[in-house]
Amino acid sequence: METILSDTSVSITELKRNPSAVIEAAAGEPVAVLIHNKPSAYLVPAATYERIVERLDDLGLVELVHARAKERRTKLTLDDLLAESAKSPATWPRDEKWLRDKPVGRERL
Repeated sequence: METILSDTSVSITELKRNPSAVIEAAAGEPVAVLIHNKPSAYLVPAATYERIVERLDDLGLVELVHARAKERRTKLTLDDLLAESAKSPATWPRDEKWLRDKPVGRERL
């Protein structure tokens, strides 16, 4: 038997019959949607889903920070940065490492 990771569950048939009632009865808690008595999906409130996505984004940034902390550092002045940013984007570095390490957000999911 599979583990159900919520206190409430509903069959897919019940959900199809009256989705509004299922959402209301959930009272902001996750609901396991069952097909043949096995969890097929979880219905979570929008605010909960948004927090999950934000947390995943944060975890991705943490990984990026740790990876970049190991890189060789380059000393730059503010004038150097301003001069570099004034250049055309076509002249910015586009090596594979830069593309691989760029932060990703929701498209990762």
